[in-house]
Amino acid sequence: MSGKGSEARLTHGGDPRFRELVRAMDREYGERFGAAALKCRSCHGLDDIRQACLLLRDGQVVACGAFRAMEEGTAELNWVYVRPEHRRRGCARQVVEVLELQALFQGFGRMVMEIGRDIPEAISLYRKMGYREIEPFTIFADNKDTLCMEKELL
Repeated sequence: MSGKGSEARLTHGGDPRFRELVRAMDREYGERFGAAALKCRSCHGLDDIRQACLLLRDGQVVACGAFRAMEEGTAELNWVYVRPEHRRRGCARQVVEVLELQALFQGFGRMVMEIGRDIPEAISLYRKMGYREIEPFTIFADNKDTLCMEKELL
């Protein structure tokens, strides 16, 4: 899938290009949010990724995202990251759209996610894409710094 001079490529959680962007995301979030970001690292294991996506522009990887299976029919969107110099150009939207389509192809009718409340630009994008706030789930049930969202894909 491609658009606006970019190309989306499906991959897996072990892809070194994907892992390099996840490390960049961890570094940025560590600088931006401090200890709160470090607490969430351990819950974001890359081994159980069901599908990952890389977005390339001019042959360079500029964005990524992935999802993993949760309960029957539900996938969790995660690891959506865009390099700072490529933000506000539709990269995150394109990655999420590809992942939503792949989730549907793989039998998931619902996508959930958690996001830090102090990332308003991402929350705004997800709301525009049809995600709505839901009750916190799993390890985020008592975390007031995160927002859980869902979207029915069917």
